[in-house]
Amino acid sequence: MSNLPDWLIICVWRALLGEIYPNIRAIALKYSQDSKILINKILFG
Repeated sequence: MSNLPDWLIICVWRALLGEIYPNIRAIALKYSQDSKILINKILFG
């Protein structure tokens, strides 16, 4: 299991700063070696 690249964490964090979703409970990131990124936001409420 490898860690996510720092640049990916920072980009996602900065992108989510502008979103107003008080119901977000979790964010899942998946980064594959062929440069595909999957972002799942889990909402409750």
